[in-house]
Amino acid sequence: MTRLTAPDVGSGPGAPGARPRWLVGDSRGAALPDLLLACALGTLLASMALPAAGGVRQRVRGETAARLLVAEFRQARVVAARRSATVALRFEAADGRLSWRVFVDGDGDGVRSADITSGTDRPITAVVRLDAEFPGVRARIGRTVPSVDGAGRLAPGEDALRLGTGDSLSFAPLGTASGGSLYLEGPDGAMYAVRVLGPTGRVRGLRLNPATSRWDDL
Repeated sequence: MTRLTAPDVGSGPGAPGARPRWLVGDSRGAALPDLLLACALGTLLASMALPAAGGVRQRVRGETAARLLVAEFRQARVVAARRSATVALRFEAADGRLSWRVFVDGDGDGVRSADITSGTDRPITAVVRLDAEFPGVRARIGRTVPSVDGAGRLAPGEDALRLGTGDSLSFAPLGTASGGSLYLEGPDGAMYAVRVLGPTGRVRGLRLNPATSRWDDL
């Protein structure tokens, strides 16, 4: 797997651990993730005033992290169409601590490890570390859960990144995707998933309903 390496961007908004700055030539590229995250953070701040603030903050933190990933996937699909080039998010999850970086294909053969190493496929965001944004949220399957694709159940400890070879997910210019699912566990133990359908590139954010053991849309 390609090691994610942060660019030399200092400590500004594009620094590792910060929200990604989509370098697509204009400010519109960052509008969707910025807006969704701003709304979610507003909800989080409001929750701090509630009597049961601790539990509410934990719940909102997990849900907001899942929504951020949904926004990232959707933005990657838009950028792929704009650039007429494949865009891929490449993930790592050391001890459940999820990080990713977004790359764009530079030679028409998809985003490949060798091309990243050579500089042909360039990064268009800094490295993003989910734990820096949302402490306690992990890419982890902490208990037995139904698979979001309906293919049986997943046991505790199974791989939370079910994205195929290289733990990456790609979007093509025509809107299709490589497809796959990613599972998150919130600080309160709640389970979330983000699923991308390959043929359509559709992205869904889901939360496991503990009462029904079914996945509900966020």
